[in-house]
Amino acid sequence: MGMPAVYGVVLAAGRSSRFGSNKLLATYRGKPLIEPVLATVAHSTTSGWLSGGLAVAVPGNPDLDRVIAHAGLGKIDNDEPEAGLSHSLRLALDALGNVFPDADGALIFMGDQPGVRSSLVQKMVATWRDGAGPFVRPRYLDDPSAPGHPVLIDREVWDLAGSLSGDAGFGPLLKQYPELVTILDVPGTNPDIDTPDDLHRLAERS
Repeated sequence: MGMPAVYGVVLAAGRSSRFGSNKLLATYRGKPLIEPVLATVAHSTTSGWLSGGLAVAVPGNPDLDRVIAHAGLGKIDNDEPEAGLSHSLRLALDALGNVFPDADGALIFMGDQPGVRSSLVQKMVATWRDGAGPFVRPRYLDDPSAPGHPVLIDREVWDLAGSLSGDAGFGPLLKQYPELVTILDVPGTNPDIDTPDDLHRLAERS
């Protein structure tokens, strides 16, 4: 029997209402903001820590589609982005179960958090394979109060996504049941980008 298979999922169907344009295509280090996240998934797949990846995005955006395809990820269309993050999560986990029946876990990335490193993916997957879970998430030591991403979710709890609603992910559920979560303390921070000012501050620190 081989190692348990984990697939990466990049959530990229947000409406960018606070940014004023599609933030995932905004320029960061000379490339679209989402590109470092996709590259981390692609590199982690090549190195064997992930078995592949999907992105959840709205249809009708060929520029974003090209960036996703260039990274080698499949795409799941979200026709109802107004339904929030919970809807994207359900679409993603349903798709993984159908497209990749060998999937034992899903590592959920946010498309607007370009600071995730392949070394963290390796640490999270290794921790989960050693028996941690059913949820594994990082806690960034420079911002320990912020919910850490990505989040690794064991397949045995994917059906809990059916209880989520609106723009909330698994965060409220995990606050209610902290015993389900293994926390990994990691250095640094991993801010999400909601506004042009957020992007400017991140670029200044980089």
